[in-house]
Amino acid sequence: MVRWAAAALVAASLAATTPAWATAKYAAKEKKACTYCHVSADSVKLNTKGAYYKAHKLSLAGLPPAYVSSWRVEAPADARRAALVDADGKHSMRVATLGAGTTLTLHKIADGKAVTDTTVDLGPKASQFVAGSFSGASAGGSIVVPGAVFVKKGDAYTKIASPSVEAITGSVRFTDGVECAFFFDGAGQPSVWTVKPDAADGLGYGPSMVMPDQGAGTYTWLTARLPVEALAALGWPSDLIKTGIFGLVDARADNTLSAWVVMGEGADAKIVVTDMAAIAAGSLKPIWTSPKLAGTVLDVAYGLDPKDGKTWGFLVLTAGKDNTGRTLEFFALD
Repeated sequence: MVRWAAAALVAASLAATTPAWATAKYAAKEKKACTYCHVSADSVKLNTKGAYYKAHKLSLAGLPPAYVSSWRVEAPADARRAALVDADGKHSMRVATLGAGTTLTLHKIADGKAVTDTTVDLGPKASQFVAGSFSGASAGGSIVVPGAVFVKKGDAYTKIASPSVEAITGSVRFTDGVECAFFFDGAGQPSVWTVKPDAADGLGYGPSMVMPDQGAGTYTWLTARLPVEALAALGWPSDLIKTGIFGLVDARADNTLSAWVVMGEGADAKIVVTDMAAIAAGSLKPIWTSPKLAGTVLDVAYGLDPKDGKTWGFLVLTAGKDNTGRTLEFFALD
């Protein structure tokens, strides 16, 4: 009887420790904290991500993306565009804001503030600027506007005239890590550019782009500002394209591409991540909807969090009531 009791005690002990061992094992395998799948570090109870992992043969592949508000700071009062820029090719991220004029200001996010780091005069077509690692992942971020390219040299940006670029629609990152600026008018093949600082016009040709509904496995993310007419030509539902700001994202890097759009204005403004197949079919199937934003959405960028240089997410620039005040908010991938 004693031996049976002892055996039962050992079995109970093993049963109690197995979940913790398994949790640690799977956390190491997926490079996630235990609380990514469990309601707390010392609990075997699963959250929604853990339930998905268990139901999909211990795999996170295809897990629908979700985002959480990571930080929010005040932006310059006249900001109308925003972007994310790698300052040195080492993921030292900066937030770039364009004011009422032609000056782009790059900020560090520190101590709950957007602190000015440097400024660049982009010229008369500044409103169409895009920023990214267009000259390679190991180089500092560059900026492209119609008529010019700005590349980082030392602590400043040098301008290279590029008269062949007459208009810009957005930026795109391919699954091989190549980032490009592009122009698309709603018909024909997009013009796609990389940055080549040693070229006469500072540009090179980028990879060919495919239609959004064919982009899984091709795009990591895409961000664009298109006329409503151009989006309508792509077959997007009319209630999703009123702002013209939209994008694509393979959030989990598993070749599962989602679309995102800005919906509503003022107190009703929100970002909606939706199923790509539903968009292609002319409908909306929300995967994730942002909480209430600080106001009307002026711009959205996708990239690495300027605070840690590691976490991907949305940077959102909003204007308050009656177009007063500006707020920058970062939604980090959960």
